Amino acid sequence: PIRLTMMSGANGFNDLNICPSTLLPSNIIDDKWHHYAVSIENVGTNTSINLYRDGTYLNTTTNASQIQSIENVAGGVNAYIGALQHAVSGTTTGAGWGKLSASLDEFRYWKKKRTTNEIGEFWFTNLGGGTNTREYNTDLGVYFKFNEGITTSSSIDQTMLDYSGRISNGVMSGYLASARSTE
Repeated sequence: PIRLTMMSGANGFNDLNICPSTLLPSNIIDDKWHHYAVSIENVGTNTSINLYRDGTYLNTTTNASQIQSIENVAGGVNAYIGALQHAVSGTTTGAGWGKLSASLDEFRYWKKKRTTNEIGEFWFTNLGGGTNTREYNTDLGVYFKFNEGITTSSSIDQTMLDYSGRISNGVMSGYLASARSTE
C-alpha cells in the first residue's frame, strides 16, 4: 500500500512497493495520523530504502529487480510531492499522474540520510529554520508545515511555505479551497 517512484532520466525506480507484507492495508488506513519516513541511500551499486512509521523502523527494500541507483544531483531540485512530475521512461503517464490520496500535516526533505536514531528521536518534534548556520539542521532541504491557515484567496492559499530557512516555497497544483483544513 506504500509505493514509491523516484527517477532521474531513465535511472531509478517506478511504482515500487516499499511496505512490508506484514503491514496490512488496514494498519495504514486506520483513520489515525501517522508519521512515515522514507530514507534512500546508494550503497555501491545497490539502493537501500528504509521505511519508518511513528519513529519506528519497519522495513528495508534493497536491490529489488527494478531499483537502479540514482547519482548525486548537483544544483537545485525541482520536485513534486505525491505525484509524477514527468512521464516515467517507457510509459505514457504524465505530470500529475499517481496523485497522493492522503492528508499531509508536514513534509521534510533532508539532503542526507537520517539515522534510525534521528528519525526515532525527532519525528514528532517541530524544527526551526536555520539555513546553513545552525548545525542541527543544516541538512534540512525543505520543510513544509502546511499550517499557514486559510485566507480564502486561492492565489495565496495554494502556496506552501518552506520553513527550512531556504525560502523554497511550493505551489499546490490543482488547489481547491477544500484542500486546506485548520482541524
